Amino acid sequence: MIKEKIPELKKLSDDEKIILIGELWDEVMTEESFSLTKEQKKELDKRINYAEENPDELIPWDEVKEKLYAKYTV
Repeated sequence: MIKEKIPELKKLSDDEKIILIGELWDEVMTEESFSLTKEQKKELDKRINYAEENPDELIPWDEVKEKLYAKYTV
């Protein structure tokens, strides 16, 4: 595994590890790093169009996040 090759990783706090995950993810997830199939693009376009045509049916992310935290946080 990679973590054995980098012993400093074990010294990181959980918060630092999460930040590192985000930084690594941002580095590899560029437009050039992946491509959508025609079917995926069609589905995304359909969902975007639905969202634009039905804004009253959408739930803001902050509200979704708040409900999830309330439901699953101990």
